Amino acid sequence: MKQRIEYIDALRGFTMILVVFAHLEGFCLLKEGFGSLTPLNSLFQSFRMPLFFFVSGFIAFKTTSHGRGGERFFRASIKKAKVIIPTLFFGLIYTYLYIDKDLIFFITDAAKGGYWFTLVLLEIFIIYYIVNLLLPLQGNVEKSRLVDKWTIALICLSIFLYLIKLPLKLNPTLQLFGDITSLHYTCEYFQFFSFGLLSARYSKFTTNILGNSKLCAITIISFFTLWYIKTYYIVPHETFSIDYWKITATVFDSLTGYLGILTIFGCFRKYQNYLSTATKVGRLLSFIGRRTLDIYLLHYFFLSPMPSIGAWLEKNPNIVVELSTGLILSLLIIGCCLLISQLLRTSNFLAQWLFGAKKTIVPDTHKHITT
Repeated sequence: MKQRIEYIDALRGFTMILVVFAHLEGFCLLKEGFGSLTPLNSLFQSFRMPLFFFVSGFIAFKTTSHGRGGERFFRASIKKAKVIIPTLFFGLIYTYLYIDKDLIFFITDAAKGGYWFTLVLLEIFIIYYIVNLLLPLQGNVEKSRLVDKWTIALICLSIFLYLIKLPLKLNPTLQLFGDITSLHYTCEYFQFFSFGLLSARYSKFTTNILGNSKLCAITIISFFTLWYIKTYYIVPHETFSIDYWKITATVFDSLTGYLGILTIFGCFRKYQNYLSTATKVGRLLSFIGRRTLDIYLLHYFFLSPMPSIGAWLEKNPNIVVELSTGLILSLLIIGCCLLISQLLRTSNFLAQWLFGAKKTIVPDTHKHITT
């Protein structure tokens, strides 16, 4: 087992808080839901999910046994596929009881009532495993500086999936297939997963970039500039069509995603000593980061309309008030999720099948070893 990277756990925890924050505003506070993002939530949205997939790719590379071809491909795929069970379990309960929809809606809805993430991550991992099966890495892969077939394949796949996202939306037959499989999201976010893989592989190159103060300054300024242009000057693209402004908005989404990843990842890496488990904030973020699946699966059940708070925030727009209110409510929801998770995890069976926990073997102290 490789040692956990503490600031990566903290980064996952931070991103999970932003996910709950976004859903809190979309489902509970804003009258028009995600159709009317506040500037603050729009800023978070520009890098939130790209960062989540980037971290998933970064960790995936660090924990994958390279150089062995595809001998572990099927076993790894089956292990990852187990996530379908909790997705169906919680997703169907939430869809049927909370949003009053049936099984058909859950199957044909691209967002799966909100439970699209685990399915998309599974599809992305399968693509990643296939690449490793066909193009296994050799040698000290983390210190390699060579641009080989493995790297080229990831880049080409990212570009290909990004380009077919639009046809999946325009063609009715392909759109139905894309909705059932949530393939739209896979096409959109695989590029950021690949970015995480490549950043982990070429770790020295990544470190040099993040350690350059001038490049960091350019990255941060570029991120906020592009986000501002996209938010206030580019027409939002709720529906896909071959339109100059909407294609431009899609490109801006990807660019702000990459720049946001570099900005936030660079900050967490630079201040990793303050985000270790030796500090209170680090311990909190790391614990949340190690329970992201639990929180993701459970937090929807704690989202309910809060019209009075939402109306007050809309009448009194203030970023500080919105941020503090949203964070407090988000942490309360996360706390409830962690409490329920801990209760369910007291059963090894539920912990294994609902949250993917590894099976623990409790030693029998009553047995005596004889020789």
